[in-house]
Amino acid sequence: MTLCNQLQQLFDSENYSEMITILEGQIDENPANLELYWYLGLVYLLQADMDSAQEVWTVGINQVWETGNIDAIFLLFSILDNEAKSKQELGQYESAWQIREQLQNLNPEDLHNILHLIDLSYQLNKFSPEKLADWQIFGILENHDFSESLDVNLLFKCVLLVLEFPTALSIDLFEASIKYFSGSEWLPVMISLTDTIAERHMLPSYAFDITKVCLNFDPSNYFILNKLLDYAELTESRAKKSETAWRLYHSLEKKSQNLALECYIFSRFLMVLLKLNCWSDIKQTNVIQKLIDSLQKLIFQSNYQLDDFLAPRFWAIPFPLLYLFDNVAENRCFLNHTAKLFHRNFKLDLPNSPLLSFQENTTHKPLKIAYIGHTLRQHSVGWLSRWLFYHHNKQHFQLYFYLIAQENDQLTNEWIIPNGHKTYNFGRDVEAIIKQIQADNINILVDLDGLTSNVIAQVLSFKPASIQVTWLGSDASGLPTIDYFIVDSHVVPIENQQHYQETLWYLPDTYLAIDNFEVGTMTLSRENLQIANDAIIYLCLQFNLKFNPDFCRLQLTIIKSVPNSVLLVKGASNNQSMQELFTTIATDIGLDKKRIKFLPRDPDEMTHRANLAIADIVLDTYPYGGATTTLETLWLEIPLVTKVGQQFSARNSYAFMTSAGLSEGIAWSDQDYIDWGVRLGNDQKLRHQIRYKLRQSKGTAPIWNAKKFTLEMETAYQQMWKNYLDTQKRQKSNS
Repeated sequence: MTLCNQLQQLFDSENYSEMITILEGQIDENPANLELYWYLGLVYLLQADMDSAQEVWTVGINQVWETGNIDAIFLLFSILDNEAKSKQELGQYESAWQIREQLQNLNPEDLHNILHLIDLSYQLNKFSPEKLADWQIFGILENHDFSESLDVNLLFKCVLLVLEFPTALSIDLFEASIKYFSGSEWLPVMISLTDTIAERHMLPSYAFDITKVCLNFDPSNYFILNKLLDYAELTESRAKKSETAWRLYHSLEKKSQNLALECYIFSRFLMVLLKLNCWSDIKQTNVIQKLIDSLQKLIFQSNYQLDDFLAPRFWAIPFPLLYLFDNVAENRCFLNHTAKLFHRNFKLDLPNSPLLSFQENTTHKPLKIAYIGHTLRQHSVGWLSRWLFYHHNKQHFQLYFYLIAQENDQLTNEWIIPNGHKTYNFGRDVEAIIKQIQADNINILVDLDGLTSNVIAQVLSFKPASIQVTWLGSDASGLPTIDYFIVDSHVVPIENQQHYQETLWYLPDTYLAIDNFEVGTMTLSRENLQIANDAIIYLCLQFNLKFNPDFCRLQLTIIKSVPNSVLLVKGASNNQSMQELFTTIATDIGLDKKRIKFLPRDPDEMTHRANLAIADIVLDTYPYGGATTTLETLWLEIPLVTKVGQQFSARNSYAFMTSAGLSEGIAWSDQDYIDWGVRLGNDQKLRHQIRYKLRQSKGTAPIWNAKKFTLEMETAYQQMWKNYLDTQKRQKSNS
């Protein structure tokens, strides 16, 4: 057996002691053979004898300097690198780590080795971002010769691993590495990571910072800018939202004419500006008219094709207009057309659900009713829909819940899951959601979130259930695959059917009812707000998105007209633009700004409801009014002033007040709104009468009888199913 074979056999069997004896003897016989020193040091290292390994290598390295045989050093590096690879392939990460750590000491500028150290230290739970500075990887990446080979896949893998540690050093590594990534294949992988960081790990600012580095790859890339705005909107940073929205808006200047892209970016830009109350920017850019003009042009292009970026995102594009105009004909036209375009461009390679045979349909008991949404939690939709789920007849109706990209909370655990036959939590995997709905063989799928989720829109576009219905939410979506929109004649007048793609299904009394609201402990008082005991308190409690200058002017006109009155604006204590909106108008109409007080949001819903009691009168918004807040106000027996419009979002308060038997406070014009506001402020007796009416309504009004409402919903479901079966029967007989 040759010496090499003997040493290899000993090495493979990890008989390191005998190897040491043989190698030391060979060195005595041939002290100039540097390869013997390199292997002897490696064997010592594998025995965890670091000192002996370094001592042997030092002797060999000294000979290198004496003889000038630099190639021998590279042989040492190669031996250590190969052995580290071998150990890593065998899953012996600790041994591989030790070898690479020694290699790093010997050759600290070896980028390839540092990348393997990052990978191994991650596997061994030894990694910390501070090591990046210790290894001086930033300077090495900066000065790396592009002509030298670099395993870019390994570099990208290490960047992804390091970015799991939310530090500035992690982002620095990505920024130093991005110049080595050619093409754009890496971008979706990076965005998938940032999605996880933003949504699952609740670190949107960190996801924002990572994505901002991606712009170094392409500063005007609207895919990156769009994602950047997604994360900005999840943060509390007004500056990030504003700056990113502007960057997305300006990216249009560098793109070729793309009508759908214009609509999309104008819509996103406008929505951000509305949320930030940046009315001067809205006026300066004329973005409202730009959006309307682009939508009008799009309507006349019947076969318009969306690109891969827009196809899954071109959803609810006209939505901002609902906050600005009560134009039911135009708004619904835009919604219906864009929903149709979204549906036509939606592509998913899945088989459609086979229709049940007529015989199977007729014997299918109980009916399988599924509710899909991303807000079945402590959110308006969750608070309002829970009573329906609670009262459902579980013998006749089997409830399924598909919870989309939401975190379960106390409401989910106490009201949703216990009332469901099956409950599923999904992320954003549209195909997985569709397959589960098909597997569950759902009869009626009820969409709760209307216009607020493009993931749910994609699911509904595929139509995985026999019947699809919209209920609650912001308004009907206009999707061609939605069969019905459940309403009542107050919230959607019968003559408005002409504006809807969906068939309007009218419930006899009300389209929504609850049994009660839980109310916590009040934390506001006149004393701590420095408001006199005899002052009349008006309260605005909608989110800032629902405010606009014209209607704020009406509200402040009421305050000016009622002596000794004050206006509380909830949620505006840290919103400088909202404050400027109100105070500028106040100055313009001659109202003392001290009569406006800006309050923070309450920490939870129970406290929020308790603090409503501070108000003598609540002032609703227009053209997008309250729904949950209106019901809460009525439950707390507080007078409310609302202006009735034509669109769904401008009629909720009217519908609920009418159901409660209340006409006082319902206005049909701007002047009517002011008159009711002034009258309620000046007439204490009228306010008391309204409170009494609301108190009495709790025993009689349809909106406070969720059990009766549930029976009406169940009757509707049964009739929908009967209609479906009758249609199936006719089609079968005709064929």
